[in-house]
Amino acid sequence: MSVREYENQKTENRRNICFSFGDTLGVTFVTHRSITSITAQLKVFRLNNMVSVTARVACLVIVFNVYSFAEDVGVTSTCPILSKKCGDCIIIPGCAWCKNESYTEARCDTVDNLRENGCDNYENPETTIETIRNESLSDGTYVNEDGDETIAPAVQIQPQEITLKLRQGETKRIRLNVRQAIDYPVDLYYLMDLSHSMADDLRSLKILAERLADSVKGITRRIKLGFGSFVDKPMAPYINITEGKIDEPCRGCEKTYSFRNAVPLTGDLEHFEAEISRQTVSGNLDKAEGTFDAMMQVAACSDQIGWRQNARHLLLVTTDAPYHVQGDGRVAGVIKPHDGGCHLNDQNEYSDSHIYDYPSVGQLNQKLVENNILPIFSVGHSQFTKFSVLSELMQGARVAALNVDSSNILIIIKTIYQEITSNVKLTHNAPQNLDVKFTAYCGDGVTNEIPPSCSNIMLGREVSFDIDITASSCFDGASNQTSFDIYPIGLDERLTVNVEVHCSCPCESFQDFNSSFCTNGNGTLVCGVCACNQGHYGEYCQCLGQMEDEQTGSIQCKPHNQTDVICSGRGNCICGECHCHNNTETGGESSSGPYCECSDRKCPIFGGEVCGGPERGTCECIGGRINRCKCNPGYAGESCGCPTRTDTCIAQNGLICNAEGNCECGRCVCSSSKYYGEHCEQCVTCSECDLHVNCVKCKVFGEGLTESECDMCSQTIQEVDKITKSNDTSFKQCSYTDDDKCTVFFTWKKLEENDTILVSVQKTPQCATKKPHELPLFWIIIGTTVAVVMMGVLLLLLIRCYHSYLDRKEYNQFLKSQQDANWQKSENPLYNSGIQTYKNPMYGKS
Repeated sequence: MSVREYENQKTENRRNICFSFGDTLGVTFVTHRSITSITAQLKVFRLNNMVSVTARVACLVIVFNVYSFAEDVGVTSTCPILSKKCGDCIIIPGCAWCKNESYTEARCDTVDNLRENGCDNYENPETTIETIRNESLSDGTYVNEDGDETIAPAVQIQPQEITLKLRQGETKRIRLNVRQAIDYPVDLYYLMDLSHSMADDLRSLKILAERLADSVKGITRRIKLGFGSFVDKPMAPYINITEGKIDEPCRGCEKTYSFRNAVPLTGDLEHFEAEISRQTVSGNLDKAEGTFDAMMQVAACSDQIGWRQNARHLLLVTTDAPYHVQGDGRVAGVIKPHDGGCHLNDQNEYSDSHIYDYPSVGQLNQKLVENNILPIFSVGHSQFTKFSVLSELMQGARVAALNVDSSNILIIIKTIYQEITSNVKLTHNAPQNLDVKFTAYCGDGVTNEIPPSCSNIMLGREVSFDIDITASSCFDGASNQTSFDIYPIGLDERLTVNVEVHCSCPCESFQDFNSSFCTNGNGTLVCGVCACNQGHYGEYCQCLGQMEDEQTGSIQCKPHNQTDVICSGRGNCICGECHCHNNTETGGESSSGPYCECSDRKCPIFGGEVCGGPERGTCECIGGRINRCKCNPGYAGESCGCPTRTDTCIAQNGLICNAEGNCECGRCVCSSSKYYGEHCEQCVTCSECDLHVNCVKCKVFGEGLTESECDMCSQTIQEVDKITKSNDTSFKQCSYTDDDKCTVFFTWKKLEENDTILVSVQKTPQCATKKPHELPLFWIIIGTTVAVVMMGVLLLLLIRCYHSYLDRKEYNQFLKSQQDANWQKSENPLYNSGIQTYKNPMYGKS
């Protein structure tokens, strides 16, 4: 059973109570699914007395507070309660597994629920962190000035190694402190494009070589410099292979080469200056250079280049041309992908450029990261945009615009080094199923999450990072362990994080084979549950069959299809049959039906009980889907909340709701807006005579009320021939107009001796005398309408007859003109014959 299925099941069964506060409010019980359901439930129950607006608002506030509280405290559990294995349970955060053999409740649940249900032996792996190495931050102690030998290397991050045990979905936070050491060793390798277009730049570098050495000493005392150069692959079509051009591609140029490690990293700056003075340019044909070939060898050949372990590695690349990329080697027949290895010969030159294609950007970046090398591109203005895009694809790369003669190279080196050492940014190489997030605390109240870095930090100043690590899933393999590194870009120090994800329980390694607990030894007892042998299934291996039979049995316990919840979530499926929960004695939910689809908690609630309790009604299930209340005699409504008795609705005149309303749930609901009051007896615009009109109509004239309602009239009514004016002021003179527009006169008086009302009614109503020839207005309207319609029809007939007369007259004239016509046979004067005869004038004159 999935977590989502279980949540849906719990949502169906869960209900919240909005308790009553004061006798003036009706008792309400509502579900918490939505605001609409709350409003609908409140409408069912009416207030017993007049309730002020303040009281209504207070009730709603309580309902909403109860709802919010239930959500905040986590009333429901997201644990997969039907899990059969401990490992499937503990991968859900907050869930624990009960190992007690005799435990009968859901084994996968929260610790609080397990304890409450009596489980005292459970698996609940905790997220823990253990620090393995935690050396203090320091600047390091060196034997000599250049930093080749160290007594104690600098420590720039703290801690250095931790072990983390995580539960899937849970997050653990660790703190990493970073402080860049003062006078930390620096390895700066100058890689220069020495194609013919860079001749001016080489002359400037020879002039600036001494100043370059002095300038880098100002950066740090412990610095080493190196120099290398590149051109392109020495093969067609990149170079001219005609006779005489291979050895001297241009005047004064040396033979083309791919990459040459001219000066490995050294602290002897005089030697560095001397070697630069001996460099010469070379030449090639195409515009692009073999920059990537050279950078790959600088990164891969650590020993030949001389990169130190405890030092900052900077690679300064200078060029005025674009670069070849992977695939460009195909035009020369070089199709083998680069292997990422070092291929320098005894002359410190790249000897296999004709074998391997140019490396890709990703391959080159990976090799630079592996060796903790930060590339710095100082390029001509025409190539600045192209290399800016490239720098975004390489970790920690920088790019700067180079003057035509490289005269600003010293400023570039100093500026970019200060930028690198004043910024701290973390990165990691964690696998995909680990989510790692950084939060930077840079001091002075500055906190950065996007991007998680600190800038403008002076050397020697400490900054901190909070690192949140979350395991989204288990790792491949049985151990569920892995390691990854977190490190500042550009520093050769790393925090190693050993991670183990709890995806299995320790109790799974202790197995009781053929345990008697598993029905005659039909299974193995593991973590308190049975793993059945071949041919058996079930909770205690009590069912005969294979695993397929268990799946089939589970389907048989689902009402409609495989997506439904087993036994509707209210029972256990045992050997293909549902055994429903029945917790009536403990006040819990009880279910019934073939699939436990009938729940007594699905019926409406009244007074905090289902269907108002046994005295009012019971919950019945119809077709397994419809749950409704079956009310006992004397009660009605969806929740049996309405009493059917009417004695509480009798007015003083003996009528139910004064015949001006209906008795609903023992209270009067007035049908007319002018009547109000408990029994609809009060009327703002009515006189006291109106209270007796209905009883006069039914008792004397047999109109209005039904026979049963008429019997309830409490007045003493007598008929008289004529109502006359009396000097007795206790008699009230009344009258009303009946349906025939006749006036009925009556008087009434309250008798004090027996507290009854005496009504005297004139037998014959007084009707107005009609005029002899006066017609009712109704017949006048009907006659007028018929006359107008007939006149319209007659007018249409006359118009039709007139048009028929004109048509017939015209037709007769047409016939007469045909008879009078004298037609003769003749040719059309416009006709020209197609035959013409011509006579030769010279014929017969010869």
